[in-house]
Amino acid sequence: MKAIDSLENQQVDLWGGLEDVAVRKPRVRVSQKQPSGPALDPDDRSLVLWAESPAEARNFLYRATASGVSLPIEKIFVAKRSPETRTNTYIGGRYHPATNDEAVNVYEQVVYAPPAITDLVQWCTCDIMLSYGGMPCVVLEDTTHIVRMNLYQRIPRLARAAKLGVPSLVLQGMQELNLQLRGDRWGLYRYLQAFEAIARIYPQAPSLPVWYKPEAAEELRAQDFVFKHICAILNGDTYTVESQRAQVISDIRSALKSGVDGDIARDIPSIDHTGHEVVVRIGAKPEKKSWREKGSGQMVRWTHLSRQEEGQF
Repeated sequence: MKAIDSLENQQVDLWGGLEDVAVRKPRVRVSQKQPSGPALDPDDRSLVLWAESPAEARNFLYRATASGVSLPIEKIFVAKRSPETRTNTYIGGRYHPATNDEAVNVYEQVVYAPPAITDLVQWCTCDIMLSYGGMPCVVLEDTTHIVRMNLYQRIPRLARAAKLGVPSLVLQGMQELNLQLRGDRWGLYRYLQAFEAIARIYPQAPSLPVWYKPEAAEELRAQDFVFKHICAILNGDTYTVESQRAQVISDIRSALKSGVDGDIARDIPSIDHTGHEVVVRIGAKPEKKSWREKGSGQMVRWTHLSRQEEGQF
């Protein structure tokens, strides 16, 4: 396998000339539809990027370049043809091939992901998955959502990866938090509780939250840490993987012991947990039209919420 080049052996301009792909409009390259088939040959061992949509793929490639990392990705597939697409057909393994470049132009063709990739997305599709052929290596979430609705779909993705033995990371911005407010301090505390539980239950494949304050230098530091870890996983550098893993888990447990800015959150009153059973009282109102039809505004993602809270205990 080709070694992954990292920051130590590259000379790059981290920011010069790079386009912020996170805000680019998705572009679709129309191609003649082909019969559906497997995304990969059974003996394929190339490095493959699987993304929720082309926007996540572009953002991942942009960040890798900004951190001076060259990944020998040979194929890119996306679950959704654009960020605006509302579909869960990926649960059945349906993906679209895309161009293997920074544009990540998406074809109309539909192919089927390998079983191990499909298995990973049964609790919601991940932002990024990297695999050698059909074998997943690492999962990455990249978000600034931390205390509100969007979070409830992310924790299950990561818990699923841990359960399947696939290491994962979250590049977690804190732009939405105001730590002067007790509710936000408690939100961060409870967020970290979920990751501590995942690390405790699945110590061989924990999920690592790498959080950063809304400052450019902090974001770059966290981003470099994440890509160093990804490179170590892909290169089989167990020493770096284990040392970084121990560092993050230690930081989590220190924060939970002392509290966020000294503030330790109380247990959530709507959750009961005894042994292996977790009961979440979500205030369901099935008689209301908004509950039946509106979507996440009425917490219909209750299964995701319960997965998150189950992970905490």
